[in-house]
Amino acid sequence: MLGGTGDLARSAYTLATASIMGVGDTVSGDYGAGPFLPWGQGATLGASHWDNPNHNNTVTYGSFNSGSGRGGWSFGAHCSVGFQNSFSSTTDLNNVLGIFHNINLNAGGLANLSLTVSWSDSGTFVVTPQYGLGAGASISAYDTDTIVGRGGR
Repeated sequence: MLGGTGDLARSAYTLATASIMGVGDTVSGDYGAGPFLPWGQGATLGASHWDNPNHNNTVTYGSFNSGSGRGGWSFGAHCSVGFQNSFSSTTDLNNVLGIFHNINLNAGGLANLSLTVSWSDSGTFVVTPQYGLGAGASISAYDTDTIVGRGGR
């Protein structure tokens, strides 16, 4: 947990200078009536190339169905396809693999802008802006899993 502005400044500096970054493509969509109503679905699929010494590729996927009890929720409706950049709080690609919890903010007319803030139980953070084509607006929260993709390690 961040203890003050000094910790926040160090975290921002690490994110900007001493972390790995990824670029890739993402397609996602969700709809729902919020976190307290059991109605909504969503899914995401993305592929990234990380700028680390091994230049590894990853695939990230996740989905939710509120009615079935499969964790996650959405408020609004949104679908998009686009390019994304990921900024991590780590220098080790292994730390961006596995389960991450996500909050997604999405808005689009014809052009789309989305922002995802992700964190793992081990403390790794990833911030991912996405830009491309899309429609609708939503805020959603659900878990994703990241695995090594084709051409990785």
